[in-house]
Amino acid sequence: MAQMRTFDRHVRLVAQLPVGAAPPVIDIPFPPDWTKCDACKKTFPSSLSPNHDQSDRHLIRLRIFNYQNFLSRSESNQRGIEVQGSQDGINLGTHDHNLGAITPTTVLLTCSGQTPVSFLQARVSSSVGVQNLAGGQNYFLVTTATVQLPVSIEPQNSVAAQVQFNPQGRRGRFEDRLEFVFRDQGGTFVITRRVKAVVGNEDLDALAPITPYRRPPR
Repeated sequence: MAQMRTFDRHVRLVAQLPVGAAPPVIDIPFPPDWTKCDACKKTFPSSLSPNHDQSDRHLIRLRIFNYQNFLSRSESNQRGIEVQGSQDGINLGTHDHNLGAITPTTVLLTCSGQTPVSFLQARVSSSVGVQNLAGGQNYFLVTTATVQLPVSIEPQNSVAAQVQFNPQGRRGRFEDRLEFVFRDQGGTFVITRRVKAVVGNEDLDALAPITPYRRPPR
């Protein structure tokens, strides 16, 4: 009987709404006295926060979450420095396997602010990662052949970096990340650009994913 009365009340309230109107939606991010963990993508009672924050699973996911946020921020121009290339990365295109040396690509680094910024270092992520420590090959190289680092980039001036790609006789898709390290009065900061190239044919490029892989929610 109680359920019937509740249902009847609901029907009466809906009948009072204007024709075509939808019931108001109240957005509640999560229940009161609950905590949301962005790294783990879950909510739980706040009383469980101490145990959750100290769990190995959370600490691992937190490191990954912070690293992904750092990479996302680093792809944006910042603090008066503009790095050529969109936030989607620098695409060096598709190259035939039988071609010889591939022409380097120029990337301009421009100081658009009011004060000079020191350009400290240019590198690719794989050169400082686990792959390199294990003897892995680097297919991309970024240099500043025209200037010796560190160098000060004056306002409204640019420095050119050269991105070289050498597939070393291999075919397929190649990806890495360019890292440009700067320093201003606020300290050291990094701007990155993803870089990619294909060796083989256009079919390989057509099969490439159009968005980064994301693990499906559990």
